[in-house]
Parts: sequence; C-alpha cells; structure tokens
Amino acid sequence: MKDIIKIKKLKNYDNGVVGIITAILLIGLIISVITIIQTVFVPNWMEQSESDHMDQVADQFAQLKFAIDLQSVLQERNLPIASPITLGNREIPFLGSSRAYGNLEIVQDECIVTIQNDTTSYNYQIGTIRYSSSNSYFIDQLFIYETGALIISQDDGNIISVNPSVSVENLTNDYNITFSIINISAIGNKDSISGYGTYPIRIEFSNSNTINITNADQITVTTEYPESWENNFNYVFGNEYVASNAFSTYADFSGITKNVNVLLRIIDLNAQLAPGWVE
Repeated sequence: MKDIIKIKKLKNYDNGVVGIITAILLIGLIISVITIIQTVFVPNWMEQSESDHMDQVADQFAQLKFAIDLQSVLQERNLPIASPITLGNREIPFLGSSRAYGNLEIVQDECIVTIQNDTTSYNYQIGTIRYSSSNSYFIDQLFIYETGALIISQDDGNIISVNPSVSVENLTNDYNITFSIINISAIGNKDSISGYGTYPIRIEFSNSNTINITNADQITVTTEYPESWENNFNYVFGNEYVASNAFSTYADFSGITKNVNVLLRIIDLNAQLAPGWVE
C-alpha cells in the first residue's frame, strides 16, 4: 500500500515538472518571437514607413514649388498661399520603435547668384527653404527650395528634381539667356521649426525687378549643392561652358563670339512658418 502511495506521489511530481518545463518553453518561445519582431520586422516596417514619409515630403515640396511659382507669376500682394510640410512620422505602438523627426527652416542668404560682364559684377544673395530629416532607420535626406530649383540631397550626393527657370535662345548673332531667381525672406518670429507634426508655410509676393545685362561673361551660383547646379547648367548651356568646384558652379561665356545677353528676373517672396497640426 505504501509503495502505491509513493508511485502516485512520484507521478504527481513528474506532472508538476512537466508543467514547469512547458511554461518555461512557452515563455522562451514568446521572448524569441518578440525578439525576432523587434530586431527584424520592426526595423523593416519602420524603414518602409520612413521611406514613405520621405516620398510624402518630396510631394509636398513639389506642391510648395508650385505655390511659389504661382506667386511669382501672379505677383499679387496680400494674397498668401499656404503649403503644408509633414516633419515626421509615427512610431509603431508597444514595439519599441522610434519616431522620425524633421526640421524645417527658412535660411537667409544661403545662396549667391553672380553675373559678370566686362564692367560690372551683379551679386544677389538668395534665401532658401530647407527640410532635413532625422530618421532612425531610413537614410536621412534634405529637401531644398533654392533659387527656383527643388534639390534633394543625401550622403552620396544631390540632384535637382525640379529645374529652375533658366532658358537659352541661340540666335545668329546673339546668345540670349533668361534667368529667374527667387529670393525667400522669413517674416514673423520663427524661421525654423522641429518635430513630427504638419506645419504650413505661407508664401506671399513682395517685390520683383528685371535687369538686362549685356556682354555677360559668366554666371556663377555659389551653393552647398554645386553638383546639382552643374548638371542643370550642363543641360541648359552645354558642358563645354560649365565647371564647378566645392563651393560653386559657373557657366563661362567669354569664349563665345556672339553677344551674350542675360534677362534677369529677381522675385522676392516672404515666407512664414505658421502654427500647425501637432500630433
């Protein structure tokens, strides 16, 4: 009888051990699944989310350029147009992901356009609009509206995605260039904002001026993105006239036997970072 009782106790003990081992295995499996999700799936999900956000900002900057171009054509004061920019994106709840933040700023005198002829050097300091991302998974990018061009920049280079307004008319005796440069000036108390909400930029026409420059020798754009401007100038003028260095891109017309004339349009716009929709 005692032996039977001992066997029953031993069986109960074995059942308890099996239950503990099963629980440990289940906990280990759950921890493994969560670890795989956090180390493999979450980075992939967040990288895709941040990539989608960069595409969204690219579209919004294209809309911003359209609003600026519209103001440049209408040239109507007291008729502001607002264009929204989304600074960041949301994290995935409960899975340890990070939010992506961004910074939007209006940078005064960021770019210089210089046009020279045999007697005078015309210099114009240009303000720009710049967005910079602070991604956790996807490569960081800059979106810049500069002198009528829309530039995208990252670690491995930069490119103009929407061209500025530069055109050439190559006639028998004349080489006529039309160049519209757009200067952005910040008004109000804020010229930069950071976070992850959506904030509108209000654009308003301020002033315009047109200058005819004859016997031009050179057009120079001093910029942080000379690679982009070199590609654009190569397309417009031809690469035999264009060169660049670390700080500027220039088109040299001193070897052209024709009369080089530049019709320069300078358009001044005011920009203001308005309160946005904070998430």
